[in-house]
Amino acid sequence: MCWPLPSICWPVGSMCWPPVGSCEPATANSGQHTTRNGQHTDVASQHTDGNHQNARPTTPIPTTLPRPRADTATVPRMITSHGLTVDHTEHGPAQGRPLVLLAGFLAPATSWRHQVPALAAAGYRVFAVDLPGHGTAGPQPDGTGMDERADALAEFLSAPGLRGVTLIGGSMGGNTIWAYLSRYSADRLRSIVIVDQTPKMLNTPDWPHGYYGYEPGNAETFFANGIPRTGHGTPVWRRGKRLLRLLQAMGGAPRLPLTAADRALLQDHARRDWRETLRDNDIPALFVAGEESELWPCTHAAASAALMPRGRAAIIAKAGHATNVEQPEAFNRGVLSFLTDPGVP
Repeated sequence: MCWPLPSICWPVGSMCWPPVGSCEPATANSGQHTTRNGQHTDVASQHTDGNHQNARPTTPIPTTLPRPRADTATVPRMITSHGLTVDHTEHGPAQGRPLVLLAGFLAPATSWRHQVPALAAAGYRVFAVDLPGHGTAGPQPDGTGMDERADALAEFLSAPGLRGVTLIGGSMGGNTIWAYLSRYSADRLRSIVIVDQTPKMLNTPDWPHGYYGYEPGNAETFFANGIPRTGHGTPVWRRGKRLLRLLQAMGGAPRLPLTAADRALLQDHARRDWRETLRDNDIPALFVAGEESELWPCTHAAASAALMPRGRAAIIAKAGHATNVEQPEAFNRGVLSFLTDPGVP
């Protein structure tokens, strides 16, 4: 089922305009949108009649960041029991269903600037979080790995007693969710959205959906000095507004050079395999892939969804790794559709 916006098709595998067909490398089942038992699942179930004009949502997507509530005009700071800093801003009605947004490697919480207005306007209580090493939380502390990030997230969720939470994680923020679920129960969670992140970055014969060029033979050195370029995705000079949105959301150029703590976290992130954690959880999960991701083939979304009993997948066309930033309107409509789907309790 497709919306006549420029860039989204829900579910993967449907006919879409413009066509979504440049995932690379393709696999035999890469275009399928399945649950674990192989049944087809329609993310936008309220638009099942196939009428593209009727499928267009008519409510405009807000584009201006709403003013934080008076009690969160300054960035609240939490120091965890391990001495780590977690900052956040809060938006939307206090009684709304809680959504917690986790950014990717070194990205600030402001990278969700195109999502916060739409989600808050829809009535959700939105927390944009800076974990240690992100945004206002300061430099990456030594010894911070994926487990420490999971512990920091657990303390953040428990401090205000949040329940019925939807966690939305981009890139490393997505795998931080799996790190959390590998150490804690899903009792506080309602659903999950993963934005362009494969649960296993190392390519192996049973998982060809990892980081381009990252193979067992170079696993020890591939990320030693940072994030290698892959030669995939849309060249920077051809991205136009997509690049402008990315620079605005990130607050300018990324922080370089990487510190020793940054590199250690990146190595830990790259080496992990969270597939068993996916299999062990039956929480509703939506995997969103950027059709033109620079880091991995967009087949990872359907492959990941197939690991979970209640997994769903979607591809956003003309979007790279920063999918939610490069095509925010399409992303927001799809996520809001998932959040309001009666099949997601």
